[in-house]
Amino acid sequence: MDKTLTEAGEYDSQRQVIANQALQNAVETANMVGKQTVRHADLAVDRQWNIDEQGYTAQNILNDAVFQDAIASAVTKIVADMTTKKK
Repeated sequence: MDKTLTEAGEYDSQRQVIANQALQNAVETANMVGKQTVRHADLAVDRQWNIDEQGYTAQNILNDAVFQDAIASAVTKIVADMTTKKK
């Protein structure tokens, strides 16, 4: 009888430890999800109020006259090379 009661007590203690661990894991997961949500909200607000730096820089490069001249020269050279190779 004592052995059965002792085993039942140990089982109950193990069950309580597992339940506490599950509760701690659930709380930690909820905290991580909350933090990630805040990060996403911060990024969304940042993009509403600030320019897209990469897009802005790329647009400036594409609109630059020196870049456009370099592309035109490269295309002209490629077309000329292709025309001479076919002959």
